[in-house]
Amino acid sequence: MIMERNYDAIDLMKFVAAIFIIGIHTAAFTDFSPLLNTVFFQWVGRLALPLFFVSSGFLLSKKIQKHKESTREIVVSYAKKVSLLYIFWLVFNWKWVWDSWFANSENSFSNNIVHFIAEIIFQSTFNGSWYLASCIFSALLYFIVLKEYTIKTRVIVTAIIFLAVATFSLRLNNGMILFMKNVMYLPVSVFVGPIYFAIGDVIAHDTVENIKANISMYWLGLLAAVLLWGAELIVKKDILISTDQLYIYPILVYFIFSLVLVADIHIPYAYEMRKLSSIMYLSHFSFIFLNHGFLQSLHLPATVIFELTLIETIIFGILILKLRKVEEFKWIKYAY
Repeated sequence: MIMERNYDAIDLMKFVAAIFIIGIHTAAFTDFSPLLNTVFFQWVGRLALPLFFVSSGFLLSKKIQKHKESTREIVVSYAKKVSLLYIFWLVFNWKWVWDSWFANSENSFSNNIVHFIAEIIFQSTFNGSWYLASCIFSALLYFIVLKEYTIKTRVIVTAIIFLAVATFSLRLNNGMILFMKNVMYLPVSVFVGPIYFAIGDVIAHDTVENIKANISMYWLGLLAAVLLWGAELIVKKDILISTDQLYIYPILVYFIFSLVLVADIHIPYAYEMRKLSSIMYLSHFSFIFLNHGFLQSLHLPATVIFELTLIETIIFGILILKLRKVEEFKWIKYAY
């Protein structure tokens, strides 16, 4: 099994991924090089959230392997933990949620409630929340509903779900199948997660020795996946509204994550960095909103907004991690 000494590499990867996600949503390099912004954040940066998913699936699988007889309890506990995380950030974003869903809506309150509940399950109630909903759905589907099936069968089932969502999502761009939009729009669909949880489980059942013994094949596999990635971008350039909508991502992140795991990296406070990455991801939307709201008159370039948001989320994350050690703020642990 993959040894825990490699978990530092996962934590560093997640931290870097969180930075890329902030770059995506601030369009960081747009002002001085739209091409560079596209390459860094619309292409490379789109791998960040899939890597978050794979990391969650991997770590959950490792825990289950240690206590196979308690699989259901472990997965339910994970689902409860992520649900509390969802509730924390829902409350944190309450003003935006209220204004978006109720105060400024022309629909009836009861209609808004029904729609709001549907969005909790299938998409987003606040920016980034679909990721949390997808983690819960993915864990329950892969590790409990499909528990009795082989890993190969589960991978096939989750791959079919991913391909279906990716295909429907592309057709949505052309105005077709609009009734499926909330459920099947790939960039924010809860059905995105299962394939990445499956990949995390596959990697968790591999060994460091096997990956190292075949390291050249993994690098060749990554190179081939990168070439296919480029080809898919070229072929789909006229129908994509988001570079999330690519079939190659699961294969690409499989090779990236496997290679990250065999990296012999040791970082002080790496586990804290993992928590910080989650806080950065879930809080950065709010800071972007505040920065644009209060600093709009200054006409700051996108790069400055990116740097400012990055600094704010890191400071905010460190503050939360420090406060959780204070007795009166024990509840703040639900932020990560």
